Amino acid sequence: MKIKKIRTNLLILLACVILTSFIMPTLAEKSKLSYIERATITVAILKEEGVNIDALSDDYLTGYTHEYLTKLEQFSPVQFEYIYYDPINEQILDILEKVKEGKIDLVGGMLKNNGFDDGYLYSDFSYGYVSTSLLARSDNNDMNERVVLMNEPVKIGLIASSKSQRQLLENYCEENKLTPTIVEFDSYVETECALLNNEIDLMIGRDTAKSADLKVVDNLAESPYYFVTASNKTNVISLINDAMKELNILDPEFTNSLYEKYYSTANLSTALTSEEKTLITNLRAMNVGVIPNNYPLEYYDESSKQFKGILIDLMNLISENTGLKINYVQMDSLDNLTDDFEFGVIDMILGVPNEYSRAINRNYLLTSPIVELPIVRISNSYVSRNNQIAMSGYLNLNSDYIVNYDDQDMFKMVSQGNYKEAYIDGYRAQYLSSYYRNVSIIPSIYENYQLAIGLHNKQDYRIMNILEQGIRGISQHQIDEIIYSNVIDKEKYSLMDYFKQNPAESVGIILVVSVMMVGVLSLFLFKANQMNKELDKEKEKYEMLSQYDQLTKVYNQQTFKTKVQECIDRKSSGSIISMDLDNFKIINDTNGHFEGDRLLSEFGNQLNHTFGQYITGRLGGDEFMVYMDSVQDSDELQNICQKFLDNMHTIENNYSLTISIGIVVFHQIKDFDELYYQVDRILYDVKASGRNNIKIEKI
Repeated sequence: MKIKKIRTNLLILLACVILTSFIMPTLAEKSKLSYIERATITVAILKEEGVNIDALSDDYLTGYTHEYLTKLEQFSPVQFEYIYYDPINEQILDILEKVKEGKIDLVGGMLKNNGFDDGYLYSDFSYGYVSTSLLARSDNNDMNERVVLMNEPVKIGLIASSKSQRQLLENYCEENKLTPTIVEFDSYVETECALLNNEIDLMIGRDTAKSADLKVVDNLAESPYYFVTASNKTNVISLINDAMKELNILDPEFTNSLYEKYYSTANLSTALTSEEKTLITNLRAMNVGVIPNNYPLEYYDESSKQFKGILIDLMNLISENTGLKINYVQMDSLDNLTDDFEFGVIDMILGVPNEYSRAINRNYLLTSPIVELPIVRISNSYVSRNNQIAMSGYLNLNSDYIVNYDDQDMFKMVSQGNYKEAYIDGYRAQYLSSYYRNVSIIPSIYENYQLAIGLHNKQDYRIMNILEQGIRGISQHQIDEIIYSNVIDKEKYSLMDYFKQNPAESVGIILVVSVMMVGVLSLFLFKANQMNKELDKEKEKYEMLSQYDQLTKVYNQQTFKTKVQECIDRKSSGSIISMDLDNFKIINDTNGHFEGDRLLSEFGNQLNHTFGQYITGRLGGDEFMVYMDSVQDSDELQNICQKFLDNMHTIENNYSLTISIGIVVFHQIKDFDELYYQVDRILYDVKASGRNNIKIEKI
């Protein structure tokens, strides 16, 4: 028996050996198919601020060239090894010599120059552009492109030995008929010091080399730049060319997006010519007409005896930016607008529609839009006696509707069923809805409506230029803050306000009170309590509208940041997830913005369905985030994200939709911006390694 048992065991062992001999080569073959050997290419990176380094710590470096090459790794069997050089201590000629000697394989940011062609190979494709530009101090609010082109007296510094700088400046001045004062310096550093010390107004430099101290005023010339290697390294340049060609085909907008990320900045400076400054000094205060009872856009506040509202705050900013002196004048009605202009009662009117036909008929010129109004539809949920549709006279978007210039009356007509529905701007609708419980506010088909400033056409044309400069100096962030403070922080309304808005009902209540003192008093208290509850509900409703992204129904960027900051102030540990729809731009461009919005909306629905108990937000475009202070286990995070992906793939089978997800589990982080930076870095790693994946990192 023992011999038979031993024989059986030997046969089993022999079978396992034979089976393994067949399986192992197969596994080895599969392993060969799954992995490739990547060639290592050493790259010289110049650590210039704003160009190739944008570091939050010494351990993490990024920048235009760095990020571009990381992208190329997706399209080529290479990996890049970076050698960083300080441009102050290492001259570019020394680096090029090391390239020629073979100590460095590749260097980027090189312009084609006949003097350096010998011994080098350029990439077939450029990967960006550099502009020779006029640079000014970033805090010089009196200097922008308009001031230069108006031939204001300016001093421009350049390097004396640079023939190219001088030629470009001469061409620019000849083309624009400019006569600046030219100041020569021995070096770029000396020129920059002179600019920062206010010895000159402008200097010639590169748009890619601007820093926190400098801003681009105008560009003189644009030149493409390339990668360069030694002439004997044809294999290196061949790999680079193939990868760049593939990238240009699959993502032709990549270099544009990189330029926007690293170099593009909004120019919000308000710069006036000397002639305009003199005009403002000698100009009397301008009378600005205010449309009456136009809350929360513009109105006169009896308690403070001041004009207030969104448009008033914006006009005050324009006055502050330009020095223009203004007085506010409350108009009786828009019917007298032409006479008010002709008799000098007002010089301009605030908050008129951005419609040139209306402006021409009423003798005023239009500035650029200063604010956009969301247009909403209001309807009666309970009763409607007819099918009439009205529209606020301030909008007058559709001639088929009944035009009503009294928005309070229009709301009342909808409430009583005299109008089936009406169209009004969203800010005014939120205010008036506080008085009418049976009126619902619904999004409309109309796009946002723009309001501008109307300047009497007999005023000095230079005042219009000054107003435009003042508008240019207002950022979108400032506009959002003004809207938020005026709409959200509105006052609660007293019983006297209700009496004024509803006189007939108020008289009835007073008569009943005189007959039945105790009973009506109790009823009155009950109704007052109900009205306050409704006001609180409406305020809460609008606060929700201001906090949530209306398309995806998750928190907007500002609210998400605030709520997460509050959480990490209390508990400096948790996890944050960053999600990005891969190739969403292609889907959006191919199928249209309506389909793109539908996809984003469905994404938000599934985000709330899966992560409803946590903080979810849309940071912009197709970037979403989730914050969880109670989930820090990697397996649990992996499972819940996979569940979300499965739900999205089940619902959205019209596209080959993939999603990149980066997750950070953190401890001892107290600042949202630092947390955002860390999770964005992880998400970038996912996208750089081919997208459609989940990566978790503990910090």
